[in-house]
Amino acid sequence: LASMLAATPAVAEITSRADGGFELQSTRTVGADPRRSYAVAVRDIGRWWHPEHTYSGVSRNLRLEPRPGGCLCERLANRGGVLHMHVSYVAPGESLRMLGGLGPLQELAASGAMTWNFRKADAGGTQIAWTYRVTGLQPGAAA
Repeated sequence: LASMLAATPAVAEITSRADGGFELQSTRTVGADPRRSYAVAVRDIGRWWHPEHTYSGVSRNLRLEPRPGGCLCERLANRGGVLHMHVSYVAPGESLRMLGGLGPLQELAASGAMTWNFRKADAGGTQIAWTYRVTGLQPGAAA
């Protein structure tokens, strides 16, 4: 399942944008049931997360702690690290929500909410729906 998540390129669509933020969404259907899909997505994040969306360039440096207050964190060289997001909502097999600004959004003091929903697909398997909503300052924007 982790290899299926990694093998199919995730294309996020900008579904909303405004001066102070934006929303991205993506969906994918995988061949396992929702509980298994959720477990693999959470446990094996380093096997499917794209390395271009890490600071280290190595997805296996990521870890996700699926509990309220848990961390989506990344190990960096020389004992460094990045706290990408905090876990705020957990419904195993159904949904996971994290709060924070990914990548360069941290430097902009942007705030985001990323939600993963796992639902039984009509044709079998699981539909994974991913949404990331971000608000924050736009440097250089006229007052």
